Order: sequence, then C-alpha cells, then structure tokens
Amino acid sequence: MPLIGDVSPDFPPEWLIGVPMSGVAADLLKRNGGTAAEGEGNAGPGWVSLWGSALSYPPERRERGGSAKKLHYADGWYRLDLEKVTLFWHVKQAGRSDYHGHNDTGSFCLYYDGIPVIVDTGRHSFRKGLFPRYGRTAMAHNSVLIDGLEPFPVNWYGIFPPWYARKRVETSFEEKDGGFKFNIRHDGFSRISGVASFSRTFILDATGLTIEDSAEGKGEHRLYSFFHFYPRFEVIKVRPGEFSIKNVSAGDSLPPFSLRCTRREGEEVLSELYKGEPSVPAGYYFPGYGRKTETTTAVCAFRAAFPAGVSYRIDWSEEDVRH
Repeated sequence: MPLIGDVSPDFPPEWLIGVPMSGVAADLLKRNGGTAAEGEGNAGPGWVSLWGSALSYPPERRERGGSAKKLHYADGWYRLDLEKVTLFWHVKQAGRSDYHGHNDTGSFCLYYDGIPVIVDTGRHSFRKGLFPRYGRTAMAHNSVLIDGLEPFPVNWYGIFPPWYARKRVETSFEEKDGGFKFNIRHDGFSRISGVASFSRTFILDATGLTIEDSAEGKGEHRLYSFFHFYPRFEVIKVRPGEFSIKNVSAGDSLPPFSLRCTRREGEEVLSELYKGEPSVPAGYYFPGYGRKTETTTAVCAFRAAFPAGVSYRIDWSEEDVRH
C-alpha cells in the first residue's frame, strides 16, 4: 500500500480505529496461517477505506470497464480508480501550519492492476540522519521544487510564525471525456521572490496520465520534478525528458510504461536517472521501518522566465502485453 507519510500520531484515533478489522489485516493474518474472526474485513470508514480490495494481499486483478470512484476525506486524502489504475494523493489542508510533516502536496502514487508503479519512497525511521529526514522532503515524493525550495515550509522545529507557513490550498475534481481531472492549486511557493501561485492538474484517461504544471510569477526560476518508481521496474532514459519503464519481475503481466516531459514553450527539459545516490539523495525506497533498498528516481529540470508551464505524460498499453 502507499507509504504516504507515517503511521504514527499524524492522525486522530478515529482515523485508524478500523485497522484491526480491515480487509488488509484479515488478508495478512490468513497469509501467515491465522484465521480471521467473524466480521473482519469490514472496517467501516477511516484510513482503511481508502485502500479497499484493490490493494489487498495479493493484489486483486480488476477487469477493464470497472467502476470509477473518488474518496475524499476532510484531512486531505484522495483516491481515484479508473479501470485498472488507482491514484492516491495527500494534500495539505488550507490554513494549517502544523500538518503531518511530509512535503507531499502535489505528489501522487500510481498503481496498475493493484501493483505499485510510481510510489512514495516512505520514511526510513524517526531517528536523526540523512535518510530519516529525506523521507519527509518533497524530493522523496513525486513532487516539485522551485529554486531548490519545497512547496511549503514544514515547521519541523516550531520556529516559523503561523503567517509564514499557512498558505492557500484549493482542489477541484471533475469528470472529463470519459476520464477524470483533479487540480491542486496553492501559493506555497509565494515565499520565493517573483513566484506567485502554482497549479498541478492530473488528467487520467484509459491509456495514460497527464500532469500539467503551471507556475505564475515573474523573473527566471528553476523548476525540478521527481518521479520515484517501484523497485521491480527498469527505467531507461531514451532521450532528454523521455523514459521507458519496464517491469522486470516474473509472474506479472504488466504493460510497458513511458514517461515524457514537455515544456509548454517547446524547449528541452533536462533529465537524469538516479539509483542509490546518497549525495543527492535519490533512488531509494523504504519498504518498512529501518529498511532501505535501491530504486530508480527520474528528475526533470528546466530554467524559464515565469509564468511557465510543463507537462508530463505517463503512458501504458495493454496491446503490448497481449503481443
């Protein structure tokens, strides 16, 4: 399941109270030789209702033409299903400076047929050090930096005044041409001189996901975007701003994926791949507390005069699986 944030005191008890009775817990119990008690697998509202059967153990295979739905909770969790694709987001609540400590607004997780493709890296531990801190940053999420700064100043040490950390955040959601469109707009980057609002729009259809980033402001700025892939995928840089993504694990018939970055003005996007690079850091995945494994991180970057925009297209093809 997505490693968005920490399973810790980030949430009120009501949000986690159904975990022991969830389908996820029941499946894990059965896989380890236990027997689920009567009533388990029906946890009601709360955290577990976001995951549902699509992310059970093992992942449930959904047929094409499956229903699409949106689940939204007041604390900023979103889930979207369309055919075999599931998307997750966590969005900072407007007006709050004390949110859960991970700079993940605008980030997302993508699952295909119940299998993670683009992931949150998770957090290594709660100790001091490079990797525990890295897991909380925007760089460890599928997010954006402008001039090296994150979308919001996370008040880890309580040193920022409330007016500095509290920013406007707006979301909107609509059906679009048989698919779905989800928009996140905020002014978290407005603390940077010359930067105003930032918008990230996700457009999901049957064959892929388009992400459109738009930054308002003036003057020249540098924008970085991060994409973290699940360790089972081999990622190859085809050309600047374009990557091929292929599943290398046996037993799963997943389609090949591709990622393409395109500037609104048609100019070239610089791009790099990282795998296990502590100097950045990038190319790591933390599947459990205190555990670290290498994975592939794609970084796209460009410098431009604001206002500026860039789009990212993630494609998949079922036809390639059948042939």
